[in-house]
Amino acid sequence: MSNPEDSAIAAPIGIDGGILDRMIEVRRHLHRHPELSNREAATQSYLREMLAGQGIENIRAVAGYGLAVDIVGTGRPSNRKIAIRADIDALPIEEESGVDFASVNPGVMHACGHDAHAAMGFAVAAHLHRTRDSFGGTVRLIFQPAEEDEPSGGKRVVA
Repeated sequence: MSNPEDSAIAAPIGIDGGILDRMIEVRRHLHRHPELSNREAATQSYLREMLAGQGIENIRAVAGYGLAVDIVGTGRPSNRKIAIRADIDALPIEEESGVDFASVNPGVMHACGHDAHAAMGFAVAAHLHRTRDSFGGTVRLIFQPAEEDEPSGGKRVVA
């Protein structure tokens, strides 16, 4: 039986298969290299690099180790704005999954899905950037640090 994660997701939703392959790559990298709340420096750097690799500019740091990027639609005039948030921190748990991309950081793992949240945020940003001529308005993607601990990244993002 094949593993569904080993093949790109079919694109009936209209997202380019290459973006979906990168999404899986991002998720596995983040899962392999988890970082605890308020310590997500390598995660921030990796996500910045991956977003820039899609041609996305004006990626800015927020709330310490988080990121924010605005994708502005050029397809029609609009002052509409929406935000999409994805957490990026991991938990202090020893991974025992045995997957090929298991955590290499002892006692730290993405047990709560934040690696998947960040990967999906990446895919949304890449897709919107590539298709920005088809919509109007601004979509802000926020990669939030420290969802699991204090000081809370959410409070700092809002501030």
